[in-house]
Amino acid sequence: MAATETENQAARREIAEALEGAERAIESAGITRGMFRKLHVTVSMEQRCMNEVLFIGAVEEPGIHELPRNNSSLVVGLATAVLTEEASGEIEIRRRPSHRGPPGSPPMPGMAGRDGANPDGTELASYVVPEPETNAAPTIIRVNLAKAAAEGNGDIGRYLQDGDEVIVFKRVPKPVYVTGLVRKPGEYELSANKDMYLLDLMALAGERSIPLADKVMIIRRIPGEATPIRIKVSIREAQADDASNVLLMQGDNVHFADTPATVVMRTLTDVLRIGVGSSIPFF
Repeated sequence: MAATETENQAARREIAEALEGAERAIESAGITRGMFRKLHVTVSMEQRCMNEVLFIGAVEEPGIHELPRNNSSLVVGLATAVLTEEASGEIEIRRRPSHRGPPGSPPMPGMAGRDGANPDGTELASYVVPEPETNAAPTIIRVNLAKAAAEGNGDIGRYLQDGDEVIVFKRVPKPVYVTGLVRKPGEYELSANKDMYLLDLMALAGERSIPLADKVMIIRRIPGEATPIRIKVSIREAQADDASNVLLMQGDNVHFADTPATVVMRTLTDVLRIGVGSSIPFF
């Protein structure tokens, strides 16, 4: 989280520099105009500087959120916008070239007249920097929340600047793939609100095409692991013991496998089918 602390310290330093700059500007203007011989001004912050950040995508509260400039981190922003159950953890931050003058920039007349003064002769202490005419593409910053939390690399606390856009991508569900000795092989979606176990999937797939089929191989890929794990399951054991009725995960490949008994059964079935379907000559 060192990066987050550094960014927050920089934000606090900018605020302090802005206050000091305002003090010097007011003192200088008062002495230069002959209004005071000596002048000491203290400027305090009554309203905290806020960063306006747009959150869209898989959040409960999409829209622009105001974050304290000295605590404008990604994790604070996501807590404000609230992630939905569909959030994938993949975040994209779009940062456009800043169009607001940073603290400490030289004053520029904004709402004042051409000479920088109001009609009553007073000069504005604040200023507005015109938005630059630029077509520069935004900077794209991508963050994986799970990876950032596991590695502790500071991305989860990344500082959000004023005007940033944060896109929270939705999770794209992966189906369960069913192959082998079932009547309806194919892809089956997992419900987001209900767990699916092996026997549930078998019922959806139309039961076994050969009743003797008992062996199931579940191939499961784990994120970050090069080699998938293989889970061997007996249907009879799953029917007799809930602990053997495996809870399925997105992307699982479930294969209802052949055994010597199913091979013999399928061979006999094919022979009988050919015998019944063919004409037998009589002598």
